[in-house]
Amino acid sequence: MRSLFISDLHAALRLPHAQLSETATTSDRLEDVCHVLDRVLAYTAEHDVAQVFVLGDLFHQRHPDAPTLHAVAQRLRALSRVAERVLLLPGNHDAHDKAGRIYSLSFFDALQVPGIEVLLEPEPRTFGDVTFWPMPWLPREATEARISAALARRSADRANVLLLHHTIKGCLDGPRRVQQGLTLSALGGFDLVLSGHIHRPQRLGHSVLLGSPLELRASENDGEQRGFWVMDHAAPHDLHLVPLDDTPKFLRWSLDTPGALDDGDRVEASLVDLTAALSAVLARRPVYLDVHLLGTGAQVAAAKARVNAHLDELGARERGLRQLRVQRQIDDLGAGQRLRGRVRSGQIATPRGLLEGWATMTLADLGADDLDAVLRLGESLLEDRQLEELEALLAEVPHGRG
Repeated sequence: MRSLFISDLHAALRLPHAQLSETATTSDRLEDVCHVLDRVLAYTAEHDVAQVFVLGDLFHQRHPDAPTLHAVAQRLRALSRVAERVLLLPGNHDAHDKAGRIYSLSFFDALQVPGIEVLLEPEPRTFGDVTFWPMPWLPREATEARISAALARRSADRANVLLLHHTIKGCLDGPRRVQQGLTLSALGGFDLVLSGHIHRPQRLGHSVLLGSPLELRASENDGEQRGFWVMDHAAPHDLHLVPLDDTPKFLRWSLDTPGALDDGDRVEASLVDLTAALSAVLARRPVYLDVHLLGTGAQVAAAKARVNAHLDELGARERGLRQLRVQRQIDDLGAGQRLRGRVRSGQIATPRGLLEGWATMTLADLGADDLDAVLRLGESLLEDRQLEELEALLAEVPHGRG
């Protein structure tokens, strides 16, 4: 018997960087999510997968838009005809509020769609020789209490696998090692822990953080392979990743050291390297390109023109370059020090305050073309999953020391 696991699809019409269709009934990013579900469907049919688990954040928004509901429901229904069952674990993006009183996924349960089940309660499900313990998303303290209760009931004659949508302390979220979250010691009574929520795929002790099958934004270009995971119940610890190598990729090209844009030969050599790297990736998958430049407005404009010339010569847009963003970097250590001082003194104590403080200090140095980038940054910082971590980090800052 085989089970397949995926998480953090974040289906939405208007995911970050999405380009809407002319009728606004779909977008390239929604189609990316649908492509992943189609790949899951094909694999499930070909390899006789019995259970498909979605471990949280199937939708990006608590109130999914109609095109997204239609597209995702169609594919889940098709998947339920191939697998014996599709099991949906609610994540934090699926929760109506932070108390987890009701989830957007609950409509599947209310409709009683054959073959699709929403795991709304922490009740064990046994398939073959493996017992799964699902924990729908709740705040950490409530989840810890449920895990303790499950440990007291776990089976002694079967493998016990915990299913979560949470941060595990010590995991990597982008380049940063997270110091908040469930501890490995609290999860130690289970044979295996599978969790959604953190978008970077990784193993941590006896836990596997599934990660998102798609890079959703530039910060998720972490070099990790992404895809979905498959378990053979005869050897549940041998969980393996099925990579998705044709999903969109974020690339970054930067000349953000002082004086770099003054050296024409250096700029040209770097652009040649960019063209080669971009060409290699475009042969396999679509690309979002972020360009970061440090210099005067005139220097940045000239460099942007040279980038566009190279891209046109490559035929990059016709080959799958979806978006080019050029961002001017700010070389102002004083602004950073002033912002840090306001955090340490307690003048800034919330994630929104941090964003507003940063914008106040740096917007004067940004051109009008960068305002869209600022808004995207705000959207990213103020997502619920990052709010909790930002609040925890701000709380750790020692106030009153200037």
